Amino acid sequence: MNLGLSLSLSSGSSGAATPWQPASLFEGGKEGAFYDPLSEGLTLGDAVTAFTDLSGNGHDLAQASGPKMPTWQGSHYLFDGADDAMAGIVGYDITLGLTVIIGFRQLGGADDDYFDIGSSSSNRYQFGDRAGYEMYAGSLLGIGDEDTSVHYATLFYNGASSYGRLDGAETTGNVGTSTILAAHQRCIGARVGGTAENANFELYGYIERHGELTPAEITQAEAWMAAQVGL
Repeated sequence: MNLGLSLSLSSGSSGAATPWQPASLFEGGKEGAFYDPLSEGLTLGDAVTAFTDLSGNGHDLAQASGPKMPTWQGSHYLFDGADDAMAGIVGYDITLGLTVIIGFRQLGGADDDYFDIGSSSSNRYQFGDRAGYEMYAGSLLGIGDEDTSVHYATLFYNGASSYGRLDGAETTGNVGTSTILAAHQRCIGARVGGTAENANFELYGYIERHGELTPAEITQAEAWMAAQVGL
């Protein structure tokens, strides 16, 4: 799918440019979630108890157990790969699919889930660094466990069509064809339930919008995420 995109961080026709913010993707009651690590006002090394949803939809994520909390590292959240995870209720039916733009750096390890949205092993939308699921970095984005560079990825999947983009460029990898049904939970850093496939990675930002974004929206969202990860 050739989207013909170019990066831009601002909008406006004259005068000083107005910085674009991902919250604009949710205007008019559009569903989804948006988490920005830089917005939480944390101190280096803090254990993170919650991710505040900045989309206006109220889909905050939380972690009540101290040992399972990721930590704030000054520009990103660090998930330790042992048991760190943040979870919450999705709050909408993802049957029509969804677009996720995520800024991340994988730190090694196998069978990691960076995010998982779903309710069962056959009813989920996942992204990580392992094969055998709908979204995984090695096949979809052309990166594997050995790649520890900072990246941002755009992922769209609705059970019928899909695409992936890495660092603003289209990829040639495939996405599985498992059907996405209604989902009830969102988990970042592990499989839904937070009991397996915990990821050792850094999270720089997460944007999730119901349905497919327009090319213009992808351009703006990718530019924002590129700035988040420093690319």
